[in-house]
Amino acid sequence: MLEQVGRTLGLTGLRTKDEDKRMVSGNDEKAMAATPVEAIVRLPFEPYYDQDGITIYNADCRKVLPWLERFDLLLTDPPYGIGEDGGAQRTRGSKRKNGPKMGWDATRPGRSVFELMIEAADTHIIWGGNYFADMLPATRGWLYWEKLMGGDFSDGELAWTSRDAVLKQFTKAKQTSDRLHPTQKPLAVIQWCLSLVPEARSVLDPFMGSGTTLVAAKVHGLKAVGIEINRTYCEAAVNRLKQKTLWQVKRTRVILRASIPRRINRHRSNLDARQIRDMITALA
Repeated sequence: MLEQVGRTLGLTGLRTKDEDKRMVSGNDEKAMAATPVEAIVRLPFEPYYDQDGITIYNADCRKVLPWLERFDLLLTDPPYGIGEDGGAQRTRGSKRKNGPKMGWDATRPGRSVFELMIEAADTHIIWGGNYFADMLPATRGWLYWEKLMGGDFSDGELAWTSRDAVLKQFTKAKQTSDRLHPTQKPLAVIQWCLSLVPEARSVLDPFMGSGTTLVAAKVHGLKAVGIEINRTYCEAAVNRLKQKTLWQVKRTRVILRASIPRRINRHRSNLDARQIRDMITALA
């Protein structure tokens, strides 16, 4: 299977187990049998970051995915092919820049990439699923993030999932400042995704960006691997992961926010902290 994937993608440096076997000195069958599998099949990539159960690879995900173990959850936000990779902001009348134009959102990932992602995990959440409907099977488990944007902006975003469950909605204002990546999702949105797959203990994000999925995984004590081809974004993710003093605060805020009914969220500016705490207590 690995050889087939490697040939399909035209990758170099991938070896089958038989090829690894022939590389053992003297083709010694007994030595081969006594050698642990992990010592035979090694990733030909050094992690950019590897600490506390969180690993980052600065590489093309097409080259890394065939080598990885299977994960409980794949949670990612691939390029949609709509040019949202920096440059002028789409905010009406804004003269601000959304970072330098990077070019990575010029096209969508190919079908073979989605096949690799599906193979890589038991459950899948892929943001922008409406852009990839021709490459993903039909599902009823869609997720909808209501962004509270207003005007002629999109009301929200869709995620395709492999969950055999009803559509779910989450309301959270879009993060428009202090972003490290042009399409960065709010941490609360990614934590909500994790809450929908409570059995997951390992998470994979092959289009990691600035690392929000890894930050959410670390907050919840999960093992996670992120893959990102852009070194600048890898470094941004590492810096976020090092902000240890923020973990408990962010986790508490997200839990409280998720516990408040939508009608309270919509009008929370009219409520003081004591009233919100009382309502959360009543829900417990």
